[in-house]
Amino acid sequence: MRKLVEGIISTAGIRRALGVDPLDFPKFAIIYYIGKRIPPLFGFVDSSNSFGTFFEGRIGNVNGVRIAVIGNTRLTGYHENLLVPLLNTPVEYVLTIGLGGAIASNFEIGDLVIPSASVRGDGLTYYYLSEKIPAVGSLEVLAKIYNTCIEKGIVPHTGVFYTTESKYKELEMFSKLKQDGLIMIEKEVAPIYGLAHAFRKKAGALHIVSDRVSMNDFPSEGFSYESIEERVNIASEIILSTVCDLDKQREQKQKKKKKITIN
Repeated sequence: MRKLVEGIISTAGIRRALGVDPLDFPKFAIIYYIGKRIPPLFGFVDSSNSFGTFFEGRIGNVNGVRIAVIGNTRLTGYHENLLVPLLNTPVEYVLTIGLGGAIASNFEIGDLVIPSASVRGDGLTYYYLSEKIPAVGSLEVLAKIYNTCIEKGIVPHTGVFYTTESKYKELEMFSKLKQDGLIMIEKEVAPIYGLAHAFRKKAGALHIVSDRVSMNDFPSEGFSYESIEERVNIASEIILSTVCDLDKQREQKQKKKKKITIN
């Protein structure tokens, strides 16, 4: 029988927060941070097996792999309500698809970017990690995402993000962030990478450049989702392929362990 991770939240608490029995969760969870828009992967999982309280989630089998897909809003305050319960279920891998503002001047709208890590400009991670621990993604997951992009003929950007909780302080930070070589700014990577580390899970992300951070146009008028919708679809395909590859790799590792045990 699958077991829950020993954590700071009860089984009943997880059920209340996520709206589903925690033991129903598979090993893989994919979280969308694209606002209230419908995640493309919802079309691949059975809508009858849905869950969620302040978000919409679905669990189903895709290409033989059981996954949970979560469509989350970009509200920072909900990170803990989602991530802590989720990371206390049998979920082992958390992969995310999000949007962000480009700091690097050579990025184009729609470019795909893999955050290797994110500077912790959020407040949540400091409750779970000491200040000296960086928010870094799983090398196993990040390598798979990168290789899948290459297989599809896309060379993604990679580098360190900055996770913020403030939109209106971005202008003050912009010059320093650019000077430090940070490439994108967003609101979710540090909590996901940081809490995954705290709960001994593996996390990785793939972001789409939705707009640019600029001192000459602040605050910006936002972005047109229609202009990047196709890139979100492509990112979804990449993350789904990554999950399938990780599942195969996981099965191979388990077979090797059994072989060693028998011998």
